[in-house]
Amino acid sequence: MSGETLDLERLRAKGPVVLDVWATWCKPCLAAVPEMDTLWRTYRERGLTVIGVSEDGSRNRSKVLPFATRVGISYPIVLDADESLQRRFQVRALPTSVLIGRDGRIVSFTQGYRSGETAALEAAMKSLLDEAPNTGVRNNAPDSSGSHP
Repeated sequence: MSGETLDLERLRAKGPVVLDVWATWCKPCLAAVPEMDTLWRTYRERGLTVIGVSEDGSRNRSKVLPFATRVGISYPIVLDADESLQRRFQVRALPTSVLIGRDGRIVSFTQGYRSGETAALEAAMKSLLDEAPNTGVRNNAPDSSGSHP
């Protein structure tokens, strides 16, 4: 929304990326978005990137930033004006969260919102954050000898 271009590959090099797909008119998004913001604030220093993806379209662009301010979104937001991201990730319901690992694989894909689901996403995030960059080896896991790497 600021005019900056975000490169998913570059963001993944820092750590896992969550695409948080929502719309201003989506009532379940009102509950889900603040939880996502809490996760981002908690794990951003460890390398997590969260990108809010608004599906409001270019006609409703003026509603996106006031919505973000009202619900307390502090992570970057992009507008999927041509719905290309929605098609690429086969988003069929809002909100949708897509957790992408450093290697580009989709680790978690959640459509819709139910209270408590954020815990499963958080567990998957933590698992990815505990892996050493680009190796798939966990930083805090003991090796077979019982010592840490």
